Amino acid sequence: MDRKPSLTRDTTAMLLVSSLLGAVILLCNLLTDLCVDDFTYLFSLSTKERITSFLEIFPSLAAHAKKMNGRLTAHFLTHLFLLLPEWIFRICNTLIFLLQIILITKLGKRSKGDEAFLMLVAFFSLWLFEPVFGQVNLWLDGACNYLWSATASLLFLLPFSMRFLNGRVIHVKWLRILFVPFGWIVGNFMENSAVTVIVLACALMLLSFLFDKQKPRAEEICSVIAAIMGLLCMMLAPAEMGNKIGISTLSDLWIRFTEAWKMLSSFGVLLIVNAILLILACYRRCEKKICLFAFLMTMGGIFSHFLLIFASYYPERCAAFTVVLLTCCAVTLMRELLQTAARPLMHTAIALLLCFGIYHLFLGVHDVYTTHLAVEENVKIIEEAAESDASEVHLPIVSPKTKYSALYGLRYLSEDPNDWPNRDMARYFGVSAIIGYQNSP
Repeated sequence: MDRKPSLTRDTTAMLLVSSLLGAVILLCNLLTDLCVDDFTYLFSLSTKERITSFLEIFPSLAAHAKKMNGRLTAHFLTHLFLLLPEWIFRICNTLIFLLQIILITKLGKRSKGDEAFLMLVAFFSLWLFEPVFGQVNLWLDGACNYLWSATASLLFLLPFSMRFLNGRVIHVKWLRILFVPFGWIVGNFMENSAVTVIVLACALMLLSFLFDKQKPRAEEICSVIAAIMGLLCMMLAPAEMGNKIGISTLSDLWIRFTEAWKMLSSFGVLLIVNAILLILACYRRCEKKICLFAFLMTMGGIFSHFLLIFASYYPERCAAFTVVLLTCCAVTLMRELLQTAARPLMHTAIALLLCFGIYHLFLGVHDVYTTHLAVEENVKIIEEAAESDASEVHLPIVSPKTKYSALYGLRYLSEDPNDWPNRDMARYFGVSAIIGYQNSP
């Protein structure tokens, strides 16, 4: 008799939190304009003409594999959403972000309770620690690469974690069949997340065998093989081999290693928190599988981060999947510790996270809004110039103040009209040239 009201309260709290988080992210999505690479992918990389039909996407992807990189899945989505009305992406992207939050809270779950709290923990962990939140979650091209790949990776890991932690498997036949081609999609999404998720899936299959003598299921093996095939398809693309792979001398690897080491500072607090939570969980004798799973997620995050030493360069947005996995670890351990005598301590930690996170939430949303106003004003200037047949358009360069704006860390415009951001934006708006300036032309 006592459980039904409790479950109702838990469900109501989850729906309320989901609605609030969804409203915030949807608002940020609606206030984020097309920028930088978005203008490039409006056009076919094969013909240089504006993409106007679904079938025109595929020749562009073939050219993309030769000129840019082998991420066919991510850039198929980019082309597709740019072909559709813009509001469709904004809504879909919000739903994918919410799905990522839900998956973070579900991946290491063995017991029920405190779901609303944990969703807030997951959200504010990403909000505070992802180095360039706007690039990863709001920018159309960036989100298709980083947010969507991270969410697909978590969804791929879910059956493996469910079997290891709870002994649950996929029973629906059509889901088991679809899980295999889904593996190819995950493997083809993003270089470091694909390698990491394949390693983690194999590790979870091995742990299921060692702990419970459960042999890998057919769909698990086939999906991992499919993921490897998707990864190879991406890595063997001509552009990937020529432009992205940065393996050269030991000296170069060491330089990139030191750079990656320095970048740990951006989410170093999260690493320290995870270490404290893991020590506390072991001290409180939490379930051995939970502690092992949390440790595996942390190692996966670190592994994903340092994989980038083999790339030719490491933009901050590539750390997104590392932060996602570290957040999975934190949420998993907090759920267990909330069931122990450490519950008051966890509530205090969550309260501090919320206070600090809400402050930065207001700062971030305000910056997204002011950036949107600045970009919108530039669009009006371009449209007026196009109507008057002006040969050149001079625009102030928009410089956001926080990492929550999609333009933060990106080259919005340059002073050279032949530079690619200027050139592609001018082509989209139908003007001869766009020239950026810092103060006044």
